[in-house]
Amino acid sequence: MVLLHALIAIAGLAVTTFAYFRPSKASLRSAYGLAVSTLVTGTYLVIVSPSHLMEACVAGLVYFAFVGFGIIAAHKKLAVVRITNE
Repeated sequence: MVLLHALIAIAGLAVTTFAYFRPSKASLRSAYGLAVSTLVTGTYLVIVSPSHLMEACVAGLVYFAFVGFGIIAAHKKLAVVRITNE
């Protein structure tokens, strides 16, 4: 399960980076989905093994800060592209 969680998180970072450089609705939806999947699998891991709760929370906050800022920036870039194309 840890491996799946790590793969989802890495894919989320990659898709968020892609969404920033090539913003589209599809890439943003993928980034949202992977961020939620990372949250769900991380929550499951904390419930199953609560001994590493503090490390998980700190790492999760750093991950979601990066992904959140990336998604917001990609969303703003997509909005600018739409305005200039209309």
